[in-house]
Amino acid sequence: MKVKTKKTYKKKIIIVLVCLLVLAGIYGTVAFYQDWFPFVKDKNTSKDVNGIDYNLPTDEQKQAGERQKKSTAEQNPDTKTNTSQDQNSNSGGTLQVTITANQNGNIVQIRSFITKISSSGTCNITLTKGSSKVTKSSGIQALPSESTCRGFDISTSELTAGNWQATIVVGIGTQTGSATKLIAVK
Repeated sequence: MKVKTKKTYKKKIIIVLVCLLVLAGIYGTVAFYQDWFPFVKDKNTSKDVNGIDYNLPTDEQKQAGERQKKSTAEQNPDTKTNTSQDQNSNSGGTLQVTITANQNGNIVQIRSFITKISSSGTCNITLTKGSSKVTKSSGIQALPSESTCRGFDISTSELTAGNWQATIVVGIGTQTGSATKLIAVK
């Protein structure tokens, strides 16, 4: 009877090594997809692309942003935004019209939104203050879910300081609508 110790020993070593390689391969594959060692990704890796940091802002950055907003608002008191719709009215037409106004320096910007989508029609605005009257016209621009008058940029040289009543009348085909808003001009 012969004893085969060397061949049996070599076979066992080869089987163990093959099993270890298979296990290492399985672990490597799982570790790669699960971010385990040695493929752990640094959670603080910067999402910096072309000099822009897309990471969430830190508390310090948020506070700095809030301070900057306050500072900008205090430095530019001539920029006023009137976006309340409390004085907007719909005059019984089938179109609902909303007015917003913004004064940026010596330009009063008046915009309107119309609930119907259309690229044809007219927008007429009349601003009145006492016996003073300013009238302008523009076309209509269709937007994805509504329409807007193409906008009115009126120089403060045409408007004296004070409260002006702005009335926009919109006509699209046979439908009409209007809105009125009080606008403060500085």
